[in-house]
Amino acid sequence: SVINATNTGIGISAEALPAVFDLFEQGKVAGQRYGGLGLGLAISQAIVTAHAGTIRAESDGEGRGAKFTMELAAIDAPLKETPPETATAKPARSLRLLIVEDHDATRGVLMRLLTRCGHHVTVAVTMQEGLDAFHREAFDVLISDLGRPDGSGLDLLREIRRVRPLPAIALSGYGMEEDLQRTKQAGFFAHLVKPVDLDQLKELLAAVEIPE
Repeated sequence: SVINATNTGIGISAEALPAVFDLFEQGKVAGQRYGGLGLGLAISQAIVTAHAGTIRAESDGEGRGAKFTMELAAIDAPLKETPPETATAKPARSLRLLIVEDHDATRGVLMRLLTRCGHHVTVAVTMQEGLDAFHREAFDVLISDLGRPDGSGLDLLREIRRVRPLPAIALSGYGMEEDLQRTKQAGFFAHLVKPVDLDQLKELLAAVEIPE
């Protein structure tokens, strides 16, 4: 491929043209009036040469501009490969998930990513909304934040388990041993610390045992 760059600047004299790519070469006019170190074209040539190309300069003389021509070998673009399966690939099974989370960003991200993974997702903001959704639909797994103004995730799961068992994953900003013990005693089979690791969540959902 050939790339041409043309300017209408100070030009290059016939005397200076053969040495224009030499280190510290500035030419009589440029050196006296414009300063600089005379490195730009030398560096340009070094880069082009490193890519197995050539660069040359042409000019009709001082005050008549200059033209620079760069030639580089072109190669065919690589064939596009089929991308490997990503974290958004559909899982072996599709689960009905109830997500109860009052943090808008966390709730939105979980909903989008888990939906893209092939799960059916229902979201709720408050404990009461979560209970209403539970009584309205059948779910395979509950994913619930622990801390909310109208009742904790621990309270939510206790209310749900009075009706029927439901596998549940706790979400929390805290992961101390006592926090893990509290969620385990309440009936959660897993406790994830925010920000949630999607790969870890996917592994938990893949391994969860759904009650008959």
